[in-house]
Amino acid sequence: MKTVAQLESFVHEVIERGRFRSALGSVVRTLLGGIAAGGSVVLSEVLRVQVQKEELHAAEQRMSQALKNDTALDALPDVYLAMVAEPARALRFRTVDGS
Repeated sequence: MKTVAQLESFVHEVIERGRFRSALGSVVRTLLGGIAAGGSVVLSEVLRVQVQKEELHAAEQRMSQALKNDTALDALPDVYLAMVAEPARALRFRTVDGS
């Protein structure tokens, strides 16, 4: 349960720092929870762990539409980087992704 509480705390902080409105906060919560649970950033895999098999296609269509229509989510990577910047500076080794 501690991991679930830590994830919820992290997601809450992301939503607060990003100043995402309520509906968009729900999208962020779904995305981050699914990524943590499914270990994938592929939309169908993110949703697969959260919905019944027969509901997957409809859920994927709704989420895809929400992501396409709301440019406020473009701030999500910047919010994440701002959150991890301070702890990352204290690390002895740094990983650089050249992609």
